[in-house]
Amino acid sequence: MEDLKDIFGEEVTDHKFAVRSSATGEDTAAMSAAGQMDTFLGIQGFKEIFAAVKKCWASQFGHIAIEYKRRNGQILNSPMAVVVQDMVPSEVSGVMFTCDPVTNNPSVITITANYGLGETVVSGSVEPDTFVLKRKEGGKLEIEEVVVGAKHQRMVMQDSGGTATEDIDENSRNEACLSKETVKCLGRLGVK
Repeated sequence: MEDLKDIFGEEVTDHKFAVRSSATGEDTAAMSAAGQMDTFLGIQGFKEIFAAVKKCWASQFGHIAIEYKRRNGQILNSPMAVVVQDMVPSEVSGVMFTCDPVTNNPSVITITANYGLGETVVSGSVEPDTFVLKRKEGGKLEIEEVVVGAKHQRMVMQDSGGTATEDIDENSRNEACLSKETVKCLGRLGVK
């Protein structure tokens, strides 16, 4: 606990943190173990961070994580770090693949996104919006496809710490959560 105080100082009570895993073999070319270990969002205070770190680390020995490792031929006691990151409030979050996740085509960039925190995208609890970009000659990016997902809920940080799930209003649900300009900007950042 003293190490946490040395690292974060008094800011720990003013900020909210994400506590998540970073394990060897968690994401490889052959498999993605996203969501196998527990993640804790909106954590505030020394005791809460310390408890979340222990729970996150212990989650690698939970039934879901062990079965995933066993099925994929990984060692059961693989090395894992726990990352504590300052959280940033977000209106829209998501995942970007700078190489097509299905075909491995390096000229295709895929972005999936939803309103709020990225947990709804990563966990698969909502069908996110999907944006597909294609790299053209001269470094130019073109949007090839936009699929508006059935985004019925979003996750948000609470002022008191932790997170909450909220319904998304019908107008926002039926339109893309990112503008075409933002999608192209993200694509350019991904290429760098």
